[in-house]
Amino acid sequence: MKTSYCSTLRWLERYRWQFFLVVVIVFCLASQFQFFPVLAIPFTTISASDPAFVLPSTMQVTGNRSSALSSFASFDLFDGYNATNTNNTTTLPAWMTAYFQWQMERMNEIRSANLPWTDQKLLILRCISEDRCGGTSDRLKSIPLFLALAAQSKRLLFIRWNRPFPIEEFLLPTTTFNWSVPESLQSLLDDDQDDTNNTATTSNTGSTSTGTLRHSRVYFDGQNVGKLAASTDDPNMWLVEGNVHLSGSSLYRKIAVKLQPSKPQKLDYTEFYHDLFPRVFRPSPPIHRLVLRVLQELQLQPNRFVVAHYRSKYPGEPYLESGKNGTILQAFCRNAIDCASSLAPGLPVYVAADTAASLLAAQTYSMVSKHRIVSRLDASSNSSNNLSMIAAAEDPPHLNFAQRDTPDAFYSIFVDLWIMAQSKCVAFGAGGFGRFGSLVSFNASCRMPHSKQGKMQSCV
Repeated sequence: MKTSYCSTLRWLERYRWQFFLVVVIVFCLASQFQFFPVLAIPFTTISASDPAFVLPSTMQVTGNRSSALSSFASFDLFDGYNATNTNNTTTLPAWMTAYFQWQMERMNEIRSANLPWTDQKLLILRCISEDRCGGTSDRLKSIPLFLALAAQSKRLLFIRWNRPFPIEEFLLPTTTFNWSVPESLQSLLDDDQDDTNNTATTSNTGSTSTGTLRHSRVYFDGQNVGKLAASTDDPNMWLVEGNVHLSGSSLYRKIAVKLQPSKPQKLDYTEFYHDLFPRVFRPSPPIHRLVLRVLQELQLQPNRFVVAHYRSKYPGEPYLESGKNGTILQAFCRNAIDCASSLAPGLPVYVAADTAASLLAAQTYSMVSKHRIVSRLDASSNSSNNLSMIAAAEDPPHLNFAQRDTPDAFYSIFVDLWIMAQSKCVAFGAGGFGRFGSLVSFNASCRMPHSKQGKMQSCV
């Protein structure tokens, strides 16, 4: 036995490096093929087989990356904000979570049994052709209301845009809630829309004709929330589609209490919208990449910066009414930044605006201000990556009015929106975009108007 032991020691001493190399190779192969699950640590926490989730190769780097990038190394940034939700809990109302599960199960039943769509009850948040859709905020802020209406009436809820481009060019559904219109339903809707003899479409009146129609439909736009709600309750109406330009929070509260009367909860949008937004939407891959790159270049970390949003071209704003007076623009822009900084002193201020001139004014102010002021303009000029599509060389287009040849012309809108969703506080002025940004931010109660009806507000 002793002789054998000594022989083994001599063998190990003679071949120790070869033995060490074999051990290393076995160890690496085990990790690669996940023989030891604890060693298989993916770069992201989602399936690599889903191309919509994959980060660009230029972002998958190791070594000396900034602290900002390390905070965004996972798609979870847009899927529940798990960076700050260590217990993986949710603030969503229980009935809303139950509705998501019901819709998923119902869709599986429809697919497996190949059930006709006209036998279902549907609710569609719509923006097509000549609809009065409004801007980004007008189209999205009523999501909780539409969910409540769908849950109350047991309708499948979908979102249908084709103006200026399909919504999926900018926002995608999530595994929690797939709101994208199925292809079989899309062809039915498109066919019916083109056939005037088979379509009953009303705006605001609430009436609809039947007769020889294959199905009935009703469409409401603007602020006709009451009639929209009444139509969803009509069991004979298989399809209700439209939009509202209001948040619909008052009606939402009434429905939410009915949906969960024993334990009313989360009756105010500010209590859950930050968690709802990434459970309903995720950014399309190009926008996702751009958001990550901007945050990396500007070294912004979730819940550790504030936003100043200034919409200078809104009707009635002094800058627009004065014939684009640069002095007025600079004064309003500086006040917006000061207000945002006052909400969380010491944190960086990200400036979002509807004009390139506003971003330039913010850049000028950063040279003399005690605040750290950044914008997409700084990210574009500092980046070695191609961020030209969201550079501030020209004013960002308005989602409702602008006409562009390609979807990337509108990317800056959604980049700003997702960045606001990562902010701690938001100071806003005219229009709904900044207010909506504060709603999806980490702290919806940390908000402040820096101007009202064209007049600057004091923030000190």
